Amino acid sequence: MPLPTVVSNLSDAQYRQYVLQTLDVIAGGTGDPSGLSNLSTAQFRQYVLILLAQIATDGGSVLQTRAISASGAILPSDELIFVSAASGNVALTLPAAATVSGKVFIIKRVDSSLNNVTITDSTSSIDGEPSVSMLFENISITLASNGSRYLVL
Repeated sequence: MPLPTVVSNLSDAQYRQYVLQTLDVIAGGTGDPSGLSNLSTAQFRQYVLILLAQIATDGGSVLQTRAISASGAILPSDELIFVSAASGNVALTLPAAATVSGKVFIIKRVDSSLNNVTITDSTSSIDGEPSVSMLFENISITLASNGSRYLVL
């Protein structure tokens, strides 16, 4: 389906503002809930595609999105995580797989530094491994808990 003329004629900056305002309405008018204004154009467009796919599959609920730039815990409420290791290595710890059975986490690396992003689950494994690393920009990984460990989808 083609975009309405009013949208297709917008500059990139105007399009981004239009989409942010639309997302604000979808999210209940809480502002820019996920820090999208800081994403590059390519990252922004990828987020919009993920959002549209989510809306199409579950009737409109918006992914819980969080930007992370320091080591710490992935929260059970997280769904889409943008990770930047621009300031140094980032080590993320998943919630225990048994506590989030059926939960899916989408993790996207958004910086081009040489630093490492490592994801671990201290109580089980990720596809049989103790951790996974994200070494390059624009790498993403989708992890799902089966109640006893995490699986890479």
